[in-house]
Amino acid sequence: MTTATQAIPTMYRGTQFRSRLEATWAAFFDILEWPWKYEPVDLKGYIPDFVLPFDWASLLIEVKPAVCFEELDQYTGTIERSGWTNDALIVGAGIMRADLVPDPYPIIGLLSQRDFYEDQRADWCWDAGLMHYCLKCNRVSIHHSSQSWNCYRCGAYEGNSLLGFLEGNSASIWWAHAQNQTQWRRPRVR
Repeated sequence: MTTATQAIPTMYRGTQFRSRLEATWAAFFDILEWPWKYEPVDLKGYIPDFVLPFDWASLLIEVKPAVCFEELDQYTGTIERSGWTNDALIVGAGIMRADLVPDPYPIIGLLSQRDFYEDQRADWCWDAGLMHYCLKCNRVSIHHSSQSWNCYRCGAYEGNSLLGFLEGNSASIWWAHAQNQTQWRRPRVR
């Protein structure tokens, strides 16, 4: 069950975020050099928190104050009904515990890749979104734990042969740095 928390509006890099958690995710994306757009599009009854316009494919990001991986699943329906046609990632209150799946990759959230069929029907397939170092473009990316292992940054796909491990607890260090960048930021009073 998600704990109810009071959102603290936070200014980061000239953008007024509705919550400090959203601002922290923006700082995290900046650390990884992932391009982001905040609340960039109106979908059917829903405005996603971010879209990451990667060269290979745009990725919708929804931010929720979930503290464990299992809590993220309750938010999938809104995205599925929204009309969004690309992949989506639901992130929580930080990097998730890596012991939830038998992979040596940090869990960034709950990732869906769309399964398209010959009759143009598409299903949502949700599972752990895992962070990796792409051995082709030499940048940090993410992959679906049970679906296609494409690099979102460059689109490289050669099975799992391009998945490099992050060093030590890099993701946790990057997250702590992102929190430090947004911890004391408050909206300006006019």
